[in-house]
Amino acid sequence: MSRHLTEAGPGLVGRSAELAALAASGTAARAGSARLVIVRGPSGIGKTAVLGRIGDEGTVLRASGDRAPYATARSLLGLGPGHPLPDDEHRALRELSRVALDLVREAPLVLVLDNADSCDDKSLRWLEFLLRRGAELPLLVVLAECADGPVPYDRRLAGVAAAGRARVIEPAPLGQAEVAEVIRRELHRSPAPDFALACAKASEGNPRFLLRLLGAVREQGGRPDEAGALRVAELSRGLVRVAVRERLARWPEPLRRVACAAAVLKAFDADLVSSLAALPVPAVVAAFDLLKGYAVPGSGDEDRRLDVLSAVLDELGEDERADLRRRAARILNDAGAPPWRVADQLLALDTLDEPWMRELLARAGGFGWNSGFVLRCLARLVETDAEGTDERIDLAAALVEVDPWRAAPLLEEVLPRVMEPHARAVVAELLAAISLTVPGVRPRPAVLSEALVALGTGDGAETAEEFEARVRLEALVRLRQPAPAAVLRERPLDVPGDTPAERQALVAQALLATMRGTSATIAADLARRALSGPQPRTGWTASAASVVLFLADEFDEAIAGVGKAHRGGVRRRAPWTELLALTTKAWILASAGEITEAALAVTDAVEVTDRAPWGAEVTLHRPVQALVLFNQGDVDGAEEALEAAHRHGVSPDEHYFLLAKSAVAWFRQDLDTALACALRCGELLDEGGIRNPVYAPWWLHAASLLARMGRAGEAAALVERGEELAKRWGTARASALVLMAKGTVIRGPQALDALTEATELLTGTAAKSDHARAEALLGMALLRAEDPVAAREHLRRSVDLSVQRGGWASAKTARDLLVAAGGRMSRVVGDRVDLLTGRERKVAGIVARGASNAEIADELSISLRTVELHLTSVYRKLGVVSRAELAPLFESGRAPAEG
Repeated sequence: MSRHLTEAGPGLVGRSAELAALAASGTAARAGSARLVIVRGPSGIGKTAVLGRIGDEGTVLRASGDRAPYATARSLLGLGPGHPLPDDEHRALRELSRVALDLVREAPLVLVLDNADSCDDKSLRWLEFLLRRGAELPLLVVLAECADGPVPYDRRLAGVAAAGRARVIEPAPLGQAEVAEVIRRELHRSPAPDFALACAKASEGNPRFLLRLLGAVREQGGRPDEAGALRVAELSRGLVRVAVRERLARWPEPLRRVACAAAVLKAFDADLVSSLAALPVPAVVAAFDLLKGYAVPGSGDEDRRLDVLSAVLDELGEDERADLRRRAARILNDAGAPPWRVADQLLALDTLDEPWMRELLARAGGFGWNSGFVLRCLARLVETDAEGTDERIDLAAALVEVDPWRAAPLLEEVLPRVMEPHARAVVAELLAAISLTVPGVRPRPAVLSEALVALGTGDGAETAEEFEARVRLEALVRLRQPAPAAVLRERPLDVPGDTPAERQALVAQALLATMRGTSATIAADLARRALSGPQPRTGWTASAASVVLFLADEFDEAIAGVGKAHRGGVRRRAPWTELLALTTKAWILASAGEITEAALAVTDAVEVTDRAPWGAEVTLHRPVQALVLFNQGDVDGAEEALEAAHRHGVSPDEHYFLLAKSAVAWFRQDLDTALACALRCGELLDEGGIRNPVYAPWWLHAASLLARMGRAGEAAALVERGEELAKRWGTARASALVLMAKGTVIRGPQALDALTEATELLTGTAAKSDHARAEALLGMALLRAEDPVAAREHLRRSVDLSVQRGGWASAKTARDLLVAAGGRMSRVVGDRVDLLTGRERKVAGIVARGASNAEIADELSISLRTVELHLTSVYRKLGVVSRAELAPLFESGRAPAEG
């Protein structure tokens, strides 16, 4: 027997200890003491690879387990059909041992048996017999036993182990360093630390799984870098399912039935699985132990195991799967399981051919709002009943905050069929609520008023439900038909705001007061009361109230309100409500001059569109995105955003679309187009009865353009109009805008006085962009008055206000004027790193040096999850997608330490 019984070889990683143990047993056998080595481990851990490293000096015989009687022994010894064995078992064992011992006398003998768990019982008894008879001979038997087999095979091997002074070798999972070495060999490049960590976690150190995973990465053209690490988890899920199917294919039918039943029921519930699999409960419990301990790769909680185990269902035919789910639904229903659990089985069936099935789906559909499961239940009811009116209304109501484009056609379809006043009011209200926020949804103007007439005026006795419906309808009629409608009582709605419907009415009144520009104080009070409690589940009210508060100079309350709107959308899994809230937040922040924060809100809005059912073509946020990009100095990006918005359905007559387009045209020195867009915005606001001076302040924009074009008379007329509106609205910002317009149109000391008063009014307010602009206008006026010293002071203040909040465009303009006035200031360049918090900058700087997440966690003494959260925020703020893109932003140690 060779001194080099085992060879590590260039292709085997992380098995030196196992091979050394095997070699030690070979040394003992070579000295004349027979030995047995059992290499035990789960599938793919490398047992066969270890056996393959046994050298070929001496006599080495190899075979794999075979269940036919004596088949394994015959294969090992090379005995074909022409070598008969006695019928008597003892004589057969002696004959097989004689052949083996003859070989031992010629040279040391090594018998290598792979897949011993698949070996026949007679061959195992022969190995025990041989080890006892050859105990003092140079004999080594090496068996590979799979530890995830269907029965505890170690009991069958007990006799063999006792006869051969067995040594058990259990190959350990590969460590991260060993995984990295395998990656280097397979992909021919050193992996990024995070890629190696991702592969180690996904494979759990299992060599076969790791090789399959790397093969999948290679097939997809992936690299062992940061981006590749993100793909590993997705690839591994499919491979785990393949591994489960491979393992269970070797298991007996009863165990497969238990696996299928548990996968369908999504529970390791012995009683339910026993009924579905038609097996005794004790047998099911024993099968659970095997499934949890061996069959399912990896560790984790039961939900993860069940998710992985569902791979067994892929092996069933469609009819077999349907029959299993149908029986599971009946068993669960009979056992009194919650409706949602029974419905989960019914949703997977092609047909609902029993009456109780539709009834149960309807019950399950009433268990919550806007979850994907509830929507699936309601959608299935609609699919299976072409005339079902109630089902369509229920589905539309659930879709309003999720996918209003699907909800609107359902409501328009059922409206002509609904005659009952309350149900008709519900349909009309939902349609009107959708039309407030979704472009292209425009029900007939009379739909609301007709429904309100049918519902009654509320003068007589009415139920609480009827009162709520009427209040909601009246509020929407006032919004959709701002002119007095005959169906409305002359007095305004007088509601305390105790219910969601009453709070919707308060929002409507607040919006009307805002659009008419009557009183900021009254409008803000109404909006504040509207936000005092839970909101209606139509998605728009909290965002609308926040707009009112912002226009009334209540910035902090506005941000709190839109935060409430967003949290409600997230909680209810309502992406349209989320998008509306985030777009409103971005608009408020951008209008206030908080450009950096506005950009983050726009990024969040884009993420919502990416994962929402209506996809990225929805462009509600695009005009605000264009405004943000313009303020950041990215004029080309702003134009692209406007083009995308127009291309995907945003009306060219949308107010903020026009203002953003006007700003871009002005920058391009296309003053005629800029003026035309601003004036068109004013025309549309007039047509809609909107007379608020700070809602889309087109008049300030147009007056500035007219003054620039030498048309002072027309500019003055617009200023006068703005002043009239500002007096009615009564906020400091509105007054400041009028003063800025005056300072732009007139010249001389009056201009200086107006602009000075504007800066004083805006100092300390949330209107930072207006303040920066007022300071720049005052600086320009002082330059015209030949006072460069004073001009520089205000221009420098304008730069500071803009830079602090990411307004690089206005900062650059003010800086250029400052230099022209004789001041000194380095060139203004938007540095994205300035957007990071101290801890985020610290983490990003360490990443830029090449550290892994785990190394960062160790260095900063924080959790790995905290590192991941910081990096997610860094990527989002800096607009990068990988570690490699961070390095140029942190050259020469430019990122300071956290402070």
